[in-house]
Amino acid sequence: MIHSRLHGFAKLVHNQVRNKHNNFRNLITLSLLTIFLQHAACVELEIFYWGDFHAQNTPSELTIDGVTQKVGGAAAFSGLLKSLRQKNRRILTFDAGDQFTGQPISSLTRGKSQITLLNKLKVDAFVPGNHEFDHGWHSLIEVTRKADFDILLANVRISADSSDLFPPHSIYQLDGLSVAVIGLIYDNFMGSVIHNGIIGLEVTDPILTAQNFVDVFKDSVDLLVALTHNGWSNDSTLAARVRGLDLIIGGHSHTVLEQPRIINNVIISHTGSHGRYIGHLTLNVDITANSIIGYEAELIPVLTDSIKADRKVARLISKYTKKHTKTLDRNIGTLASNWNSSKHDQSNMAQWFVDAMRGILPRTDLAVINNGNLRKNLGRGPIKVRDVWEICPFENSIIVFQISGIELINAVYHLIDSPREFMTWSGLKVVSDSGEVRSIMVNNLPVHPKNEYSVIATGYVRDHIKSYLDIPQDFTSRPFFFIPGNQRDFMIEAVETEKVISSGLDDRWLVK
Repeated sequence: MIHSRLHGFAKLVHNQVRNKHNNFRNLITLSLLTIFLQHAACVELEIFYWGDFHAQNTPSELTIDGVTQKVGGAAAFSGLLKSLRQKNRRILTFDAGDQFTGQPISSLTRGKSQITLLNKLKVDAFVPGNHEFDHGWHSLIEVTRKADFDILLANVRISADSSDLFPPHSIYQLDGLSVAVIGLIYDNFMGSVIHNGIIGLEVTDPILTAQNFVDVFKDSVDLLVALTHNGWSNDSTLAARVRGLDLIIGGHSHTVLEQPRIINNVIISHTGSHGRYIGHLTLNVDITANSIIGYEAELIPVLTDSIKADRKVARLISKYTKKHTKTLDRNIGTLASNWNSSKHDQSNMAQWFVDAMRGILPRTDLAVINNGNLRKNLGRGPIKVRDVWEICPFENSIIVFQISGIELINAVYHLIDSPREFMTWSGLKVVSDSGEVRSIMVNNLPVHPKNEYSVIATGYVRDHIKSYLDIPQDFTSRPFFFIPGNQRDFMIEAVETEKVISSGLDDRWLVK
């Protein structure tokens, strides 16, 4: 057993047992350990957990020990989870958010498919992630009405009356063991979603919220658990700054922790993303001292071909898929060279997409996208509607706005010095060497500080224009207008128009 949070005498005993060179001491130690455990009133709790499933309802590929295997898929995931659960055990099952958005079926059903799946998985608690807000919080409330599990979110409120969007916490009574669980999301999650989807909400500090939770329940329950969509870094800070938490089950950063990390006596567990692993924790809990005295942990790979699939879940996914197969599997073009995406560097896919966006209004001076907007690589061959849905899973509107030449120059310096992520432009060419900008050209002409330039972009870029481009977000005075339709529909039309696409990587951004 891998031990953690060994308190007082238990820790001393553990260290003594490991000394195998003194049989007499071992004999005494084992006797003392037996006495200690009898007085400790220990019980066992099993926790299964995951996060960032991203509607990966069909299998993907994962390389394990140099061997590429099929992993995940909702039917295999459910089949494995069923085989791991044992009757008459104390068991909790958690999802750490971002179940929505990834494969088209989630977007087409506005997340309903994934809520139905979580019902089938018999989840105990779920914390919404940022992608649960992709269709807006009103839609989220609607699609979760038939959820058979707890949806917990303590630090997001409805502004109009300061009421909770979802219940903040829940307490689980498990055969003599009481566990309080709070749901938390990172405090700037609104910067990761489309602005219109979160109008009317306010976020409170997750650290202060968690500390208040601990202070309220520390004397009345055995375990205090935070189910978070914070990311590994924020969970580390949460553990360090909140006094009294026992366990954090987290998501958002897609971090794979094969073994939990311990910070400030808090166990932190993450499983990565896309249903490739199921996390499994077995906790030994001293219910007299309300503390964890030991644990075992493992990440179990969901190896699709070696798992007996859950037939009910397979039928569910098939039902949703068949409804839209004809539309999604329609061939719309051919890709002559691989499309590669990169969130933090140039990519031929991003260049093609932004050029196609600018083609919506050819007289527009510039177009720009954030590379994180594109979520899937694509190999050469037929391009289907499904591929564009998976590359562009978000409901991004298209807008046009004006910026001045000096704002564009400042944006270029910002993108070179401190980018949030890589931004790909159409109509703009930048040459920079060793930190010195040599030239900034708009449609082959030097940018003029006093000129005004029209820019076509996604509504998401506009919503976060300050963090992306360091341009003031003053849209009460800055002219802009929406183009009817969304980015994905325009891209499908662009592929159909071009028919055969050969995308190289050009030199529009020469920054060394």
